[in-house]
Amino acid sequence: MIGVQGQFIEATDLINYNPSSEFEFKEGGVFLGSNFGNEYLDKIEILVFKGLIKNTPKSKLANELNITTIKLKSIIKSIQKKLQCSSEREIIIKAVREGLPIKLFT
Repeated sequence: MIGVQGQFIEATDLINYNPSSEFEFKEGGVFLGSNFGNEYLDKIEILVFKGLIKNTPKSKLANELNITTIKLKSIIKSIQKKLQCSSEREIIIKAVREGLPIKLFT
């Protein structure tokens, strides 16, 4: 079992670990590469992603970002779509599995 700041992920979830060197950080966000349909995470999505990694309570995260919890849920759905995930937990698993440089987000 692997812990990512409050998230525990079974090692079996990471069997298909496939690090990619396509990730590129730019002023406006991060390019996710071809594994994720050549999508970008923008600045607010990166901040929400950081909060998910740190397992920050949604109400606290929304407050810190000065957005509503409804807007936060919308951003999380956008991240899920871009990372091709069906759940918040899967966002973390897939990010690790695909080699998204999580340390740069924390």
